[in-house]
Order: sequence, then structure tokens, then C-alpha cells
Amino acid sequence: MKFLFTLLIWISLLWAVPFPTALGNCTLQMDTGDEEFRVELTEHIIQSAQQMVDDFGIVDAKDFSVILVATHDEFIRQTRGHSPEWSIAVAMPNSSRIVLQSPAIIHISMNRFMEVVVHELNHIYIYRIQNSATMPAWLMEGMAMQSAGEFSILHKLRISQAKWRNQLIPISRLHSMHTQTSRSVDLAYGQSAAAVSAMEYFYGQPVFSLIFELMDQSVNPKNEARMIDFITAFHTVTGDDQLDFQEKYFAFIRQNYNWLFLLEISSIVFIILPFIVTGGYFYKRYRNRKKLQLWELEEALEDLGIAGDVYPSKDDLPN
Repeated sequence: MKFLFTLLIWISLLWAVPFPTALGNCTLQMDTGDEEFRVELTEHIIQSAQQMVDDFGIVDAKDFSVILVATHDEFIRQTRGHSPEWSIAVAMPNSSRIVLQSPAIIHISMNRFMEVVVHELNHIYIYRIQNSATMPAWLMEGMAMQSAGEFSILHKLRISQAKWRNQLIPISRLHSMHTQTSRSVDLAYGQSAAAVSAMEYFYGQPVFSLIFELMDQSVNPKNEARMIDFITAFHTVTGDDQLDFQEKYFAFIRQNYNWLFLLEISSIVFIILPFIVTGGYFYKRYRNRKKLQLWELEEALEDLGIAGDVYPSKDDLPN
């Protein structure tokens, strides 16, 4: 079976034909002759797409493409300038395309690049769900981050710091990541991933597939009024409205990320600790040398028979 899987990949590469995935046939466009990388990326796309279907349910299979560009100018051209400055990849819903900058020009590791691929594939998965335009940005970005394993300790530290500074962003304001500045985008993405974690914690992991299934089953081409949006599906599945969930979300942050900012303080201590130890060592040597000089003076005075008649100043005495 594995041999047949590999053979199909090589055939798709040699004849430049789309290869099948759980999300639909995928066409991979690359400006590189690195066939080993092409095979690795193809396998990664196939496996990641299947994992999403296994985790969240089957969606309509439609053709899509993954385009890897070699320059930033080409990235701007392919995305028609709709991506923010800090973006390194974009999944475009209307054309079912993923445009990725080559890891060589954005200076990231291959592991990080593969995470970005999964992130954008998750967007393609979400776009396959009926009425997906009603889903909030925090859900779409949070799910993409969770699927890609991008929710790092650094994101959690940002959340902890923002909580103590009273700078947390209400999830109702996380309606678009494109409007976030480069300074606030990490916090916005981190809070989105935390919101998805909170959903799973309070309602169980199947909550996502249940919501998506309800949105898909509600479609009636002859009566669009019966289409169920995300908020309605969320309330039907969980029994909570958005305000109820936001209260649970902030409780989740207090419970899980409240004191994480102390880790950063601990890190600072570990950084300066060697300097403290080194300074203490030289100070101790200095004090010992002063003490030795004092003992030598006392011995010299004893030899002269005047010990006890001369007292050193307070500054000369060791502590």
C-alpha cells in the first residue's frame, strides 16, 4: 500500500497532474527542481488533509492548488496585495489557492514551514463548510493554529502578560486578523488558539464536528433562509450564546495562563544569575584579601610588641 502511495505521488510529479487528497484534488506549483522536497511536501499535504477530515468530519471535495513562490514580489502578485505585511502565507477562499513563500526567503526551518502548510490547509478545510463566512476569525485562526501545533509557550506568555496589564482583546473584537498590527498580531493569534482550547475544554472535542455538521446539513438551495450560521449552530450544540462563552473563555485564561508571566521573570533571573555569581566570587576574593592583609598587620604588630594598641578603621574590617 505504501509503495502504491509513493508511486502515485511520483506519477503526479512527472506528468504534473493533480494528486487526490481528502479535501479534493491538489495541484502543487513550485519554482524549484528539488524533487525530494516536492515529494515530502506532497505527502505532508495528503496526510494533513486526511487528519483534518478524521478530526472534524467529511467536507465537500473540491479542487485546490498550493503555490510556492520564490520571491516576496511574486507573493504580492499571487495574493493580489490582499495579504498583510507580516503574512508569510495566505489561503484564498474565492480561488481555493494557498500561496506560500519559500522557506529560503522567509528564513524559517523546514519544520516551521510544514506547520504553516497545515495552518493554511485548515483554512481550505473550513472554506469547504457551508456558510463558513459567518465563522469568526478567532475560530478560524485558532483551529488552524491548533491543527498546526503552533500554540506555543510564547503565545501563552503574551496572554498572561496581557491579562495582568488588562490588555486582553475581547473575542468579539477578533473579527479580522488583517486589521491587527504587527505588534498585536501575536496576542490576537494566541488568544484565538486559547479560545479554541476553551471550547474543547468546556464542550468536548466533538463540539467542532457537531457545529460543522449542523451548518452543512442546514443547507437548502431552494430556501436560503434555512441556512444556519455559526452563532446559531454554536448555541444549538453548546446551549450557550457568545456572551456565555466569553465569560467561560476569560475564566479559562485565569485558570490556565494567570501566572505564566512569572516564567519570563524566572528566565531573566537565570540570565543574570551567572553575573551575580561571578560578582560574588570576586567580591569574596577581595574581602578575603583584605582580611589576610589585616592578619599580616596584626602579626607584624605582635612581633613589635604593640599588639592591641593599634586598631584598624571600620572600613578595613571584614563583615
